[in-house]
Amino acid sequence: MSINLDPLLEQHTSNGTYNNSHNGRTTTDQTGEFMWLDKRILNVDMTYQRERTNKKTLVDMAKKWSWTACGALTIIKRLDGTYWIDDGQGRKLAADMRKDIPTLPCMVFISQSSKPIEEAASFLEINSKRSILKTLDRFKARIASEDPLALAIRDMVEASGYHLAYGKDRKTVGCVGALSQAMKTRSHVARRVWDLCVDLHRGDRISEDIYFGLFALEIELSGRKSSDVESIFQKHNLDGLRRLGVVGLKEYINACKVYKKGKGGERTNAQGILDGLNKGRSKRRIPDINFWRGKDASQ
Repeated sequence: MSINLDPLLEQHTSNGTYNNSHNGRTTTDQTGEFMWLDKRILNVDMTYQRERTNKKTLVDMAKKWSWTACGALTIIKRLDGTYWIDDGQGRKLAADMRKDIPTLPCMVFISQSSKPIEEAASFLEINSKRSILKTLDRFKARIASEDPLALAIRDMVEASGYHLAYGKDRKTVGCVGALSQAMKTRSHVARRVWDLCVDLHRGDRISEDIYFGLFALEIELSGRKSSDVESIFQKHNLDGLRRLGVVGLKEYINACKVYKKGKGGERTNAQGILDGLNKGRSKRRIPDINFWRGKDASQ
């Protein structure tokens, strides 16, 4: 008995791509070539690669090197002839600790660009499927692959004197996932709230609770069906926010979290800010808004 496997087989073409038109499947790039490369010529592009690599893990990997575990690194050869690691940065760094490992097994793919656009997209594809990338690492790869939303957020952050990075330094911003969601929800509000937070924090690290509380509050106020439309950007509310300052806003937000039994989220933050703005006001109070309905998007 013979079985016809032709419909299941991927037919190679002369240019290295797969011809799957007969079964509706396609490939997005060409096949690679296996090579042993000198580890010294393998470059790492930190515009999209992960910043943090566990040093202990690298030391352990170098101390008990396994060629089976190493496998082949994924390498992109750019138009200028240079070799860039797409997947395998940790293995290369571990090999750097060993003088007896001068070369590494690599699967090399040819890029049609001298920029990291293609390899950043590939890096994001590989690591997203493995579910090991942290949000900021994934975001950096989106920037390198010239994703419009990621570029817009980076430009907004950097224009205000801040930068995207891990850590708790005064000028670092790491909440890119939530910023992306805010920009997708209503970009002009996200930008105005960001500028307001930059003004309120005066060069200090921007509180995520305050940013997303202000964003949620403005979205809720602007959506009210009333002729007396309120906004956090009205002068009396801006004056109130500046009077409270970052410390005061955090106090009201934390008080709301206690009331909600420790549960935070953008609605809780917004309610805390609303309480702070209305405190002591006999006129121009912002009408109460039920922030307790539904679930916070961040929860």
